[in-house]
Amino acid sequence: MRVASFFVVLAALNVSTGCAKPALSRQRVPRSPLGQTGGSIGRPNEIKVPSRGALDTNIEVSGGQTALPMAELILGDIVCAGIASFCLSPFVASVDKAIVEYASGSSTMAASILKSMTGLVTDPLNFFQQPAFLMIWGVYFITYIAANVVRTVCKKLEVNEEIPKFVIVTILNTGACVAKDAVFAKIFGSGPARKIPAMTYALFYTRDMLTMLASFNAPGKIADFFVRIGIMEPALAASVAQLLCPVGMQFLSTPIHLMGLNMYNSPGLELSERFKAIGGQYRDSCTGRMGRILPAFGFGGIGNNMLRDGFHAKVMAV
Repeated sequence: MRVASFFVVLAALNVSTGCAKPALSRQRVPRSPLGQTGGSIGRPNEIKVPSRGALDTNIEVSGGQTALPMAELILGDIVCAGIASFCLSPFVASVDKAIVEYASGSSTMAASILKSMTGLVTDPLNFFQQPAFLMIWGVYFITYIAANVVRTVCKKLEVNEEIPKFVIVTILNTGACVAKDAVFAKIFGSGPARKIPAMTYALFYTRDMLTMLASFNAPGKIADFFVRIGIMEPALAASVAQLLCPVGMQFLSTPIHLMGLNMYNSPGLELSERFKAIGGQYRDSCTGRMGRILPAFGFGGIGNNMLRDGFHAKVMAV
């Protein structure tokens, strides 16, 4: 009887052991190519994914999506800057040329602008090859490229764009404008071309610093003021301030510009004579500069921002 019981227990143990083996075999972890099993408790091998480095050229957007590379975004910034600057340059070039000719006494503002606009309509190919147009296009092409690219890079680096944009755009725009105005004075000024006085350069730089301040820094503060006192919504306030600030600054910057031209056109004059000449030219010149600054830093700036923001929005939606 005891012998029979012993064999019954032994058979039960064999059955129990045979059922456990398949379960254990299912828990085995395959060996990796390096012969490691992934840990003592049978966890799968971990696959390490390289982290995104500081020099990554993609921009992350919300939702875990990745936009196109930075190179393509910056290429879009350049194309948008080229379109916006090309559209405003014919009028700005005509006004800038007219102001220099008017300051030199060779033409009136209206006659010079009419002549330039007539040339644009009757012979556009020739107009677009003129130094006046090409220099103005170059100035604002550089300006808008700088503004667009700084915004894109600052967003990538997650830093505030205001100070970098002001510094970089001011340096590039001021340098380009002063060089352009020096050439304009030699081409459209009175008498034979000669060396530009140092004081003329200094006055041109001062004028452009004021314009940059009014175009890139003041509008945000003015827009905030309009919103705070409740007279405009944020979007409208931003557009109105972008138009008003650079235009309003011309009341102050126009006499600085005319003084620089006067020192080139009429060397050796007494200061009282210079002020008298500037006073006679101030009204028409200020009106002209308001007209040319409106597309350059008003509508042109808004158009450039709209093109750039629209392009970036489409890129982010891909």
